[in-house]
Amino acid sequence: MNKPEYGTNILAVDFVGDLDGDMLPDLLLNEVGSNGSSMLLFLSSKAETGFLLKLVRKVTHACC
Repeated sequence: MNKPEYGTNILAVDFVGDLDGDMLPDLLLNEVGSNGSSMLLFLSSKAETGFLLKLVRKVTHACC
C-alpha cells in the first residue's frame, strides 16, 4: 500500500470473519496515514445493544 499524502488516510479491510467464535462477523481494518499506520480490531461479541461491532483494540505504528 502506498504512503498517502499528508493529511489523508487510507482505510483497508484486512479481514472479515468470525474471530471470537460467536458465529457473527468480526473485522480487522488497516488505516494508513502520512505519519504511520494503525490496525483496528472490531469484535461482534463485545458490541453493545443496537450495534453490530465494537472497537476492542487499536495498535498504532508511527513513522517519519
